[in-house]
Amino acid sequence: MTRTLQCIIGALAFQMLSRGMDYALGNPQQGVGAFRVRDVTPPVVWGAACIIAALIVAIGLLKQCPRIVRAGAVLAAAIYGAFAVMVFDDVYMQGPIDDWRFFTGYISAAFMWAVIAWSLTIRIAVIKHRKGKDGDHRSA
Repeated sequence: MTRTLQCIIGALAFQMLSRGMDYALGNPQQGVGAFRVRDVTPPVVWGAACIIAALIVAIGLLKQCPRIVRAGAVLAAAIYGAFAVMVFDDVYMQGPIDDWRFFTGYISAAFMWAVIAWSLTIRIAVIKHRKGKDGDHRSA
């Protein structure tokens, strides 16, 4: 991975970690935010999922292992995709369209993580199939 890609992935992972910590630590003013919360469990569960995804990505970056980063990116894309599905009804189906930035933000984040996962998949395949004259794999 290039340093630029590592920096972008690191920034996105930091944002996901921050989101996860925010969800896990709670909201003192319930009712304010993207989700209607009836009990404590859903935000804590989503917070834990975000933190886990961010930590997987961070470990992959630190170990310079694209397979680990890809696993975290796939999880992050799935989490943001789920967020987009959860807010879709609130944004588009109940009365006038409102707060559509939540849906577009989540779907954009899911797309970015999916692109990262796809690009790492291609990179892993290229590295796997690239052999030198001596038969050893060479890194890209």
